Amino acid sequence: MNSPDISIRDSLSSAGRDFLDYWLSLRAGRMMPDRAEFDPSNIKHLLPNIVIHELIAPDNIRLRLVGTAIVRHYGSESTGKNYLDFVEPDRRAKASKAIFLVRNHPAGMTVTLISSLDSGNLDFRQTVALPIGDERENRKFVYFCSTRQERSERSLTEPERLAVQNVMDRRFFDIGAGIPDFTD
Repeated sequence: MNSPDISIRDSLSSAGRDFLDYWLSLRAGRMMPDRAEFDPSNIKHLLPNIVIHELIAPDNIRLRLVGTAIVRHYGSESTGKNYLDFVEPDRRAKASKAIFLVRNHPAGMTVTLISSLDSGNLDFRQTVALPIGDERENRKFVYFCSTRQERSERSLTEPERLAVQNVMDRRFFDIGAGIPDFTD
């Protein structure tokens, strides 16, 4: 295992940096921290922006937890749904492969998402994804911290529903196992 390359840190939002720093503090020399060690009370300020993906199968990435800021932003609760249902059908295989690489390679990933809302408005989010182990149940998880990057002129008191998300930019970063071979 190599030392992680965290030069990506400077390009992250403050929430993304806090998320990465907390994740790194839990590693204890391992490739990734274990799910049992992840204590939400230590990152209370990030919880509204956290999304937990469980990797069940390449066509099934279950959203186990969707933070309140994400729910409010998109206007609907998506906990329990398949993440890939929010991805354009022709991009689902690529999106799945990228998320599985975060956990299986493993690597960190930062993504700039453009979200099309049912009103036709567009929103931009920066997302940081990091793998989480699960020694007890041997399930596969990727935890995301997603923050809004640009504000539209609409009022946040009038939530809109997410129609579809697309990737504007995706970058993997080395957490100790190198960077996976992946092209969007």
